[in-house]
Amino acid sequence: MSISHVLLFLTYRCNLRCSFCLSFNNYWKPEPILNLPGAKVENEMTTSDIVERVIPQCVENNVEVIALSGGEILIRPDINIIFRELGKAKIHWCFDSNLMFCTKSIAQEAINASCDAVFVSIDGTREIHNKLRGNKNAFDKCIEGLNYLTQAKSESITSNTSIIINCVIQPGNEQVPPDIIKLANEYKVKEVSFQLLSEQNYSHEFLSEKAFLAIREAKQLASVYEINVSVYPLSNPTIDNLSDWFSQTKLNKFFKGCDYINNNLRIDPQGNVIPCVEYSMGNILENSLSDILHGRNYNKFRNYIQDINPLDACLRCCNMKTNNL
Repeated sequence: MSISHVLLFLTYRCNLRCSFCLSFNNYWKPEPILNLPGAKVENEMTTSDIVERVIPQCVENNVEVIALSGGEILIRPDINIIFRELGKAKIHWCFDSNLMFCTKSIAQEAINASCDAVFVSIDGTREIHNKLRGNKNAFDKCIEGLNYLTQAKSESITSNTSIIINCVIQPGNEQVPPDIIKLANEYKVKEVSFQLLSEQNYSHEFLSEKAFLAIREAKQLASVYEINVSVYPLSNPTIDNLSDWFSQTKLNKFFKGCDYINNNLRIDPQGNVIPCVEYSMGNILENSLSDILHGRNYNKFRNYIQDINPLDACLRCCNMKTNNL
């Protein structure tokens, strides 16, 4: 078994507390149907843990991409060091961020370290974004960080960094997709992804028809502006698809299996290797990544999911196989 993609959570700390954030709503909590140990995070890995243990092991195991996530990774004071080490490792890497802590220095470090992609979280116009993020400065600080990134990229002769706006479609921002495309065009961003919110239980009404029409208009605008746009996990959702996805009852309608577990893994801030749901398969600071991948716990989890036995989290997972619905 080989792993091509590692999602490395550098921290669960964040300057925001968005109610829809997967890191804070227990979306990936262990489910009792599988008797496997849960991952607990009490401390974060140090700088040396990451640059001397995690990154080298990923390189040794032929990992193609390390994606940095959180929490908000730019909170870490050592983030520029981690960026530089990834650049030296000659491995593809990317990160997601709300960009509120993105300074000119951080933007330049990311670009100079050959970052492949930055996923910028923007969920609507200023008013809507700030409301969803619970911070009156969220939008303006994000745009400030976005400007630093685009400036650093434009000043680099060799940069191939993709800057991608990621918008989580959810109750309260159903109408925003065209606004996001216009914003991307204004700031010269050439790629936008719309992600349908993943939650165990939806407590607010979702306006499916409004979202359907907005996504359709956004795709039309993107074609005019020559912006690449994607919607996931349902690439071409109908009104009925959207109604079912956001229904209060979890349906098995969309889950067609999982390829994610075959070539992806996650490492939490304490070094626990987790497949997706936060079962600990082992700790990378204590065991080799190769041993963890081929260990009994990982095989048990993998075999269960491959037999088309979805856990609750699988039914609204953005990485599921959906047969391109």
